Amino acid sequence: MTRRYDDQLEIQFGGNEIEDIAASGWWQDQMSRGCFIRALGLGAIAVGAAASGASAEGVVSAARRSIRRVATPGAGQTIAVALNGFNEYDQCAATGVIKALQGTRYKLIMRQENFDTKQELPTIETLIAQKPAGISIQPSTVAGSCRGAQQAKSGGVKVIQNQFWFKKTPCDSIFTSLLQWDNFGGGKLMGQYIKKVVPAGGKILRIVGIPGQGFSEPLTAGLKAELGSKWPIVASEPGNYSRSTAISVTQTMLTAHPDAKVIVSDATEMGAGVASYLQRTGNKNVVNITSDANHELVQYLQNGFIAADRYVSPAQGGFLSIVAIRSALEKGHTPHAMPQPQRMITKSDLTSKSNTYFLGTANLGNVSGYICYDPLLKQAQKATA
Repeated sequence: MTRRYDDQLEIQFGGNEIEDIAASGWWQDQMSRGCFIRALGLGAIAVGAAASGASAEGVVSAARRSIRRVATPGAGQTIAVALNGFNEYDQCAATGVIKALQGTRYKLIMRQENFDTKQELPTIETLIAQKPAGISIQPSTVAGSCRGAQQAKSGGVKVIQNQFWFKKTPCDSIFTSLLQWDNFGGGKLMGQYIKKVVPAGGKILRIVGIPGQGFSEPLTAGLKAELGSKWPIVASEPGNYSRSTAISVTQTMLTAHPDAKVIVSDATEMGAGVASYLQRTGNKNVVNITSDANHELVQYLQNGFIAADRYVSPAQGGFLSIVAIRSALEKGHTPHAMPQPQRMITKSDLTSKSNTYFLGTANLGNVSGYICYDPLLKQAQKATA
């Protein structure tokens, strides 16, 4: 059953859905499969099957048999998720959250704050008041998320998870687990690509996310560490993860610096806005580089108005955040810092199967090819106000 109250999505998962774990399409995703099996305490089955050369179908069958013998987890417990907004990235992250709870009896409550930093703490407080066993916080700012985590601990929330960890903060010890983004390394990856495609050097324009969030600073530091003085960042503006804002600041910065060679944005929601502006104005002279993924990424990689992407799967991030909470609640432990997989991709990494929800490429390593879990998107979108 799904209910919606203003910005809040509520889903009560049912015990009869346990077979959906083995039957649904997420088994195609190696990273998700492995994490979920381990979270359910079934790692030995997967390892044993792999060692004996068993097929993926055999692992699924073994998992099905063992799941039937395990009590369905989550009965009487609530998991809460605080999202900093609900753009395309967040909606796809929400599908990963829902995927990780299929086959359980948890109640999921999820709220979002429209990228309004003043609403961050009230949003978290509203969720805490509903007495969840675990909460996943997607920070807008370090200060707001820290205060929210402290209140969650004081309010008796057992498991507190941070979806975005960019650098050490005063409240890291309060969180049970941290989904660790290597933004410094991501900035270096972007810088390596820039040196390859603009070897003679050139001016760079930056579109950052939310000032004070902590996301953009290490990414910018990684860029500068990799590039040096031949590729100066001559202008930087906040885009607040908004397509329309990104279009506006792109126009402003290109007017001031018409000879700029590169635009680097911190999220595809903004990168797609840059791409749409470049396409509309016929500007093929600027190399547009962005981060993470949304439903327009494949389209703009294919037509060249996004040249490259520091790819991070939103669905995988949401999935891993709930895997961590479930592991803590059901098994009593989880790694404190979990890496968020990333890698640079270009048009050459796409295949004929690449589309709005799935990249379709086999060489992503531990980065999930799923941008979004398509069948769950409408369910997630019910969280919008």
